[in-house]
Parts: sequence; structure tokens; C-alpha cells
Amino acid sequence: MKVFKHAAVEQEFLRWKAQLPEAREFTGLSYEQVLTVHFVLVDMFYGRKSGIGGIGPKSLDMLISAISRQDVSFGGIDKWTRPEEVAATLMYGIICNHPFHDANKRTAFLSTLLFLEQNKLTLKITEKQFEDFTVKIADNSFTKMEKYIKDFKGHEDSDVRYIAHYLRLVTRQTDKRDYIVTYRELNTILRRFGYELKNPHANTIDVIDTESNNRVCNVGYHGMSKQVAKPVIKKIRAETALDFLSGCDSAAFFKNEQPINNLLAKYYEPLERLAFR
Repeated sequence: MKVFKHAAVEQEFLRWKAQLPEAREFTGLSYEQVLTVHFVLVDMFYGRKSGIGGIGPKSLDMLISAISRQDVSFGGIDKWTRPEEVAATLMYGIICNHPFHDANKRTAFLSTLLFLEQNKLTLKITEKQFEDFTVKIADNSFTKMEKYIKDFKGHEDSDVRYIAHYLRLVTRQTDKRDYIVTYRELNTILRRFGYELKNPHANTIDVIDTESNNRVCNVGYHGMSKQVAKPVIKKIRAETALDFLSGCDSAAFFKNEQPINNLLAKYYEPLERLAFR
């Protein structure tokens, strides 16, 4: 699948990629992954009013320095071990080291979300709240918060440790479990997403798109008070694009938690706003 729409962006990406050090194992995101995130953002905003003031890293050394913060170790023991800690030092390094000519906040924002998702963590706050926190890191205003002053100020790596603390508070585990529900409970869930169970007939029932009134699929049915079989739930979630592969984990579906959508599509608006913050 082609990653870049603009040939000029792709050429510049390939030029920088060729200069990267030999691949190595990282606890967090690799040099190439962060570089890719940056250039995907460049490609997305290329030529727009919220575009990019400059393309690519200021220097290779600055980029390596910002990313290498994730894998600091002493005597063979990693300094950062929990996913939130690694994400925090990555986010802090990209924002505060300014390794790119432009879009450092946007690159940090998206890189952090990518790493959290890879570690089966997803935000349980709004995109606007996470955007605001990104800006607080950039302008260092988080150091004026009561929690930071009381519990972190004056300690070693206080900034990164506070950011890690914040990430622990605002994320949850991605949920891929199956839940036991009745057809009545399933119908209530489906209505939240614009679907409904209708037209029971001969031990089957239709899943209807309530906006268009079109049938999405037909599944087995044994009464509203009966338990729904797991294969039936799986089929309905796949046909309605409400499954994990479509960006809606089980907590989002069954418990009304915030879904995980395609990162760029979901976070386009905060990424655009960050261009001016």
C-alpha cells in the first residue's frame, strides 16, 4: 500500500531514512517509526493552511537524541520499563528537543498514541484533553500544576515521571474480550451506533441501519430474553464495522468506552489545531 500521496514528501522521507543508523531493538518506537510518523503528517498537511513550515529533521543527531531517550539503561538495567514511562519520555523528547523543523507537537502526539496502541493501551479522555496536555508539555505549564509541585518537583526526571503518571491515569487496556448479553441488551447497544434488531422471522432477525432502514445482515434469533451466541455477536460486529479490526474494541462496543479508530482519521482535528498552538 502506498504511504505517501506527494512524491516530494516521499523522496525526502527516503533521503532521511537512508541516513538512519542500522536498525536496533527498541523498547519504544524506532528511529524509522518516528520518522515515518513525521512524514505521514507532512504528507497529510502538505500544501494546506495548517501545513508544515519545514520538512524533516533539523539534524540526524537531534532526531537520534530525542528517540534514544526511551532506551536509557544503567548497568544493563533499563531506566524506563512500563509502557507509560517509555511513552512519556518519547513524547517529552520529541516536544522538548525539537528535532524537526516543524510539527514537533503533532509528531509527538501521534507517535505517543501509536506506541500506546501497540502496547494495547487506549485513551479514556477526549482528543481535546490530550491535545491540551501536549501543549502543556510544549509550554512547560504542567510544572505549575498542584500534583506536579506536590509529588514530582525536585525529583530526578520529574517532568518525564509526571507525564508517565498522567498517561497511566488517562489510558485503559484495549479490550478484545467477549461479553455475555441477551438480544434485548444487544439491541440497546446497537441503537447507540445507529443499528437495530428488527423483523424476527423463523428463528432469525435482521440487523437494520436505522438511518437508511437497510438490512445489514440476518442472524440467528431465539427471543429477546435469550443469550446471544458469540458467533452471532462476532458476525454483527464485523458486518456493522463495530469490531476490533475496524477500530472498536469490546469496551467501546459493550461498555460505551471511546472507540479506537484509525489514528490519523480520528485525530485529524486536534492534529490540525496543534499547528497553531
